[in-house]
Amino acid sequence: MTFGPVAEAAARRRMLAMKHALEPFFWLAFAALLIASGCGRPDAGARSTSEAPRLAVAVAEVRLGSIELSHQGPATLEAERETAVVAKTSGVLVRLLAEEGDRVEAGQPLARLDDERQRLELARAEANLARLENEFRRATELRAQKLLSEEAYERIRSDLAVQRAARDLAALELSYTEVRAPIGGVILERLVKEGNLIQPNQPLFRIASFRPLLAVLHVPEREFSRMRPGLPALMVVDALGGEVFMGRVLRVSPALDAGTGTFRVTAAFDDPKERLRAGMFGRLRIVYERREGVPVVPREALIEEDGRVFAFRIRDGRAQRVELRLGASDGPFAEVVSGLELGDRVATVGRQALRDGAEVTAIDEVGISPPVEPASDSERVAESASEPDRIPEDAVERRESSGD
Repeated sequence: MTFGPVAEAAARRRMLAMKHALEPFFWLAFAALLIASGCGRPDAGARSTSEAPRLAVAVAEVRLGSIELSHQGPATLEAERETAVVAKTSGVLVRLLAEEGDRVEAGQPLARLDDERQRLELARAEANLARLENEFRRATELRAQKLLSEEAYERIRSDLAVQRAARDLAALELSYTEVRAPIGGVILERLVKEGNLIQPNQPLFRIASFRPLLAVLHVPEREFSRMRPGLPALMVVDALGGEVFMGRVLRVSPALDAGTGTFRVTAAFDDPKERLRAGMFGRLRIVYERREGVPVVPREALIEEDGRVFAFRIRDGRAQRVELRLGASDGPFAEVVSGLELGDRVATVGRQALRDGAEVTAIDEVGISPPVEPASDSERVAESASEPDRIPEDAVERRESSGD
């Protein structure tokens, strides 16, 4: 049993549906009881508490479930690798070979500049190199015959080396007239047009790789010991209809921001279908522990007063107000540490009108207790990660899923 974002949303929908279905019944039953009490015998007002009208309430059972301890917050996706493609030489842009939205590989040509000047420079360098190579061959022969001084021979050899470097430099300058992608990815923006005069270091394109995409969460310092690389991360993306994407914590900053009291946790998401895009906004949730087989109760049954938590347990047709001690909470459910036992039924809808000892008519809620269903996406991600360190019970008694 698990409560990932998908199961959580489904449970909430079932709760709302049951609320709407039961509320008319509660009001009709309440009205009928008022009419019956007003039209009865003259001594109806003198009835004892045991004869008071019964209130109808919906109840849910305390059952075993799974709770995920996590921290969540808003985050924006950003590319791990993003760069500007700049010109390394000057010239007129004569041809564009890629456009915005195109997927390119590292080293792929994106544009060509006018290369006439660079070709001429390369041809001159190669001609000078050929001349010096001939001179060096003759110098080698003369040196072998003792007809050339060592000093003259070294000077010719040095000139040859300089010219070879000049030839390589001219060839490199010519290669710069073909602008190539430094990384693989998607072209986000084209910044020039054909016919523009391009200068060295002028940006021509912007390229980003969407695999992976990163989301940064600023986590309070009290969670520092619980965050580590490899933990499961879930991202609910608003632009894609609230779809949940699975990822992992890539890195945790070793330093805390003294001004905000937070540290950076970076999660990586690799979407093979590439629906995710840099700049998309969503809610990032990092799961640092899972508790299996713990007693859970619907949070709808809880009543908070002055920092204490209560619930109405329904037993033998009466409502008993009990104080609870809670552990972790996850979406619509909370872990019960003490105050209730497995199988106890608690009031959910209609609990606001209850008093301790009031007689009630209990109506079981269908589908409100934790369902037995296949492992969710978050559980599958968690199983493949290393098992998180256990957290002491007293450290998470009132921990909300938001990390507060």
